[in-house]
Amino acid sequence: MTAHFVYKWTDEDVKKAHTSTELPSPGVETRGSRLGIVLKDIGLEGVVTPLRAGKKWENLKTHYKNSQMANHT
Repeated sequence: MTAHFVYKWTDEDVKKAHTSTELPSPGVETRGSRLGIVLKDIGLEGVVTPLRAGKKWENLKTHYKNSQMANHT
């Protein structure tokens, strides 16, 4: 059986990823490619796969939207 390593994202990682995803990536066409570039830019290439980063990002966006809706009720 292989041990599964789960990277614990820091607040700094999330801030770097957010900044990187806001910038246009000329010539990069797929989401996975963009996420691969972001991971490289923030120093997580080889630590986190683009697929896992994408899932994390979607989870963060959902959590943010839900917290915003809860604050407005």
